[in-house]
Amino acid sequence: MTLLFGCSNGEESKVSKVNTEIIEATTEEKVATPIERVSQLSYKEAAKTIATMTAKELEDTTGDVRVERIKLMVAYAEQYAVSEADSIQFTADLINAFTAGTYLENIDNDEVVLVNVFKATIVSNTADDPLVDFAEHYNDSMKNLFIEAYTVNGEIVQKNEAEMSKALQLASHMQEINK
Repeated sequence: MTLLFGCSNGEESKVSKVNTEIIEATTEEKVATPIERVSQLSYKEAAKTIATMTAKELEDTTGDVRVERIKLMVAYAEQYAVSEADSIQFTADLINAFTAGTYLENIDNDEVVLVNVFKATIVSNTADDPLVDFAEHYNDSMKNLFIEAYTVNGEIVQKNEAEMSKALQLASHMQEINK
């Protein structure tokens, strides 16, 4: 027991409580923010981690966990150190999935959607026009289908797909000119 000179019993308990609070405050570990939790992971591991995060872990401000997951994956993509090879590979992955008609097959799989959002964000930030347009329309459909703002056969998704097709045709045409 610590003796506190000049303190009554009531004051002693107040001092003890304050001391306890100070000790607890200084020994608590700093809780990592959502982006800090995933920033050092590979994009696939980041998507896997984000896909399983709860509203509390995501620091949900929208009331929609899927919206928060997308926001976090986009934030991760924005800070990702992308190489030219990554950009080329991600562009090819998106184009192949779109042209094969498979890009919306796993729209209910959080991890798959988050990887696609990541790739489309990277492409839209690193590619040249018209592939930027392609990636932005791809991302718009992917994100809004994921949060159920669009439907797979809806008018907006069909318009996005038409714009993606146009962008790919223009990219192909530009590639032919540059040969």
